[in-house]
Amino acid sequence: MIEWKPQFSVGEESIDSQHRVLVNLICETQRAMLEGRAQQALNEVLQQLTVYVEYHFAWEEQWYEQHNAPGLTGHKAEHARLADEVVALQRQLKLGRLHTGMPVLRFLQNWLLEHIDVRDRA
Repeated sequence: MIEWKPQFSVGEESIDSQHRVLVNLICETQRAMLEGRAQQALNEVLQQLTVYVEYHFAWEEQWYEQHNAPGLTGHKAEHARLADEVVALQRQLKLGRLHTGMPVLRFLQNWLLEHIDVRDRA
């Protein structure tokens, strides 16, 4: 199970607290899979993820602008790509092509490890 660890911190509490919400979504997906209720939980997790990603990305991009942080254009492009992946997962679920939590779990874990741990830390 992935859970929040100090090494995930980017050193900005407002961003870290938002990232903790994303870690909790990963934990909920993992828990649902272990309990055999992944299919039922996927729709809810993806809905929460869609709403939260929109909020978090907008907030983070505004933070970048306010702090004149380098790399905003590339960060926005990555945000757009990640948001598109969430939409694609939702579409697969609605079409009945997403039958387990593994694709969602892999997406969330990769995003956590890559985007938060590498991109946001920079």
